[in-house]
Amino acid sequence: MQNVTDIAAIALNSSVSERDIDALVASMDLRRLRSQMIALGLCEPHASDVLVAKLYFSKRCSAVSPNAFFDEAWYLDTYNDVRQAISNEGLISGFVHYIQRGMSEGRWPNSVLAAEAAACPTPGPPLPALHHQAYLQINPAAQAFLAAFPHLSPLAHYNLYGRLLGYRTERRQQDSGKDDGLRVIAAAFDADFYRREYLAGVACDDPLAHYLSVGVKAGHSPNTWFDERWYCAFYPEVRLARDEGWLPSGFFHYLYSGRNEGRQPRFDLTLALEARMPGVTAPSLLAKTVELDRRLDPRHGLPQLDQNAAGKPTVWIIFPTLNPDIMFGGYRAVLWLVVSILQAGFAVNVVCLQEDPNLPYFLLREGSQAVRQAFSAVGVFDKAAFAEAVCGPEDRFMAYSVWDLPICARMAARTRHLPLMLAQEYEPVFYDNGAHRAVCESIYQIPHFAIINSDFLRDYFEAHGVGPFAGRSPAEARSRYVIFQHRILQLPRQTAKSMAARATRTLVLYARPEGHAARNVFEIAVLALQRLCRASFFGPEWRFEGVGALSSLPALELGDGHEMILREKQSEDDYQRMCGGMDVGVSLMYAPHPSVMPFEFATTGALVVTNTYENRSAAQLEAICRNIVPCNLSIEGVMGAIRTAVGRLGDVEAREARALVPHTGNWQEIFDRAFVESFLGAAPAAPSLSVVPLASRARKPRIAAEPARTPVAARA
Repeated sequence: MQNVTDIAAIALNSSVSERDIDALVASMDLRRLRSQMIALGLCEPHASDVLVAKLYFSKRCSAVSPNAFFDEAWYLDTYNDVRQAISNEGLISGFVHYIQRGMSEGRWPNSVLAAEAAACPTPGPPLPALHHQAYLQINPAAQAFLAAFPHLSPLAHYNLYGRLLGYRTERRQQDSGKDDGLRVIAAAFDADFYRREYLAGVACDDPLAHYLSVGVKAGHSPNTWFDERWYCAFYPEVRLARDEGWLPSGFFHYLYSGRNEGRQPRFDLTLALEARMPGVTAPSLLAKTVELDRRLDPRHGLPQLDQNAAGKPTVWIIFPTLNPDIMFGGYRAVLWLVVSILQAGFAVNVVCLQEDPNLPYFLLREGSQAVRQAFSAVGVFDKAAFAEAVCGPEDRFMAYSVWDLPICARMAARTRHLPLMLAQEYEPVFYDNGAHRAVCESIYQIPHFAIINSDFLRDYFEAHGVGPFAGRSPAEARSRYVIFQHRILQLPRQTAKSMAARATRTLVLYARPEGHAARNVFEIAVLALQRLCRASFFGPEWRFEGVGALSSLPALELGDGHEMILREKQSEDDYQRMCGGMDVGVSLMYAPHPSVMPFEFATTGALVVTNTYENRSAAQLEAICRNIVPCNLSIEGVMGAIRTAVGRLGDVEAREARALVPHTGNWQEIFDRAFVESFLGAAPAAPSLSVVPLASRARKPRIAAEPARTPVAARA
């Protein structure tokens, strides 16, 4: 909890002592806080304790109750001075007040204890000393309270609360647990409520006696804040214990145990749902509405158009991010396209509208010297710099993601050219059926020229009338797109002799466990392997490697003594070394583009399991490489294909002969001058126009107190 203590200390500054901060943190139930914040839509179910604490102390979550004994809303409604201190003095919450002052002042933390005290007879006197163990044994409710507020001593509890609640400090002879139970129930019993609810027209001088003799068996509720029937229906283990005679009632269970366990005394839709399905009530679509508006913001400032601009036409490419740590295959394509466009005689400006670019960090992490050199000649713009830039009538605008096509279309409308889009996937497959997917699909209707990654994706676009094929025949669409085939990396090619000589066997899975990579269906691959391992399909000679994760993860248990090592994203050299001894590769893709991983795996001589899709049949995949073992995308389908692949491992001569040979060796062959000119035309010969992005202007260093305006990298 040290990090939480540090966060609290920073948030509360000098207004709260270290002792009170320690007491505050010790009394916080972060699990309970997290569930409430999820219900409010303020965090995700996997939020860390540190994030939960930051949210709480940022005042964004001052309406939540940090433990089962403290009711924030009731406390503020009951103690108006505390509410005013929050409004006028910057107090973070009633809970902070209670720990710092309210407890020592004898304020009640919740309505139940306050009601019990009001129903209690004359309080006992304060005591100078107390036998702690006996006090807690006699009064289990005190023990639960102290577990929630561990900084409080039993003696302090008695003097502040216990004596007001009728708690005893020593057991009288003849006392029984039953007597204690009756006393606790009686203290919380609301005779007026009970008479109105159940005794209308009935002559009864003692509602409590009626409740104990008749009401408990009938399932009557003892007060307005506890619903007996709901409690026993919602918590089946309580109902069972009551029916078997272990408990007199659900109310008795709540007072002695359920309250301390965080159970709810009556129906509340949000809390009832969260108790069964944490996170289900979170209004996550509110945040997604804001995010969708940010993606589509029509208020983006656009560059000025200079009709008299001279020099090289500039290709403006809008990137989602320039973060090298997230750049997989699709990003490699656009980076090399930048290289080729520059070599074809055009200028290039890169624009990041969603995230401030960090060019020095990109250059530090970028492994290709050719890409680094290219980006030394590229202008890099953030949102603010883009709005103050100048473009010419022959400039072109290219979207890396379909979400940036509307901006490119607005800019291209000032020129005589269509906007360009680098189409490397049908992007609606990234989203569930909802607003993001619907809007994403609609953007493809904007007229544009598409640079399509693979024949497979082109076929999908044609079949579904997407992009260039929207409202056009295939012949009419032909002038609206070009196709390129993604670079396939030649991994170490194994010989039949080396494959036959190995005593160990290796299966490599393209393992992407992150949510944004859901189309790689990590779960299906893992479940298929686990079922095969548990059935002892793999012998002790097998080892399992997963590649592609974005973080360091523990080994994944597969069963029967096997585990999979999950490797985080590797350098190209490390990736090649790891795949050098591959026997079986598994790479799945629930999307129109098949990805490049199955084909790269196939260059080694391994047998490669990958799935079919509506635009790629088993016959088409096998025609590319006979070492590919296609399957239907199901757990059983993947299991069957792995069995087939393992069964073919012994034919090492066929594996070597059928190893895939990539169609091209490098990106510059794929994006040659003829390809670039197929969608940009030939660059006119002209002196270079020195258009320096706003980033190069002198800016004072940003300090913490300044409004955020991240400086952007200038041209070298």
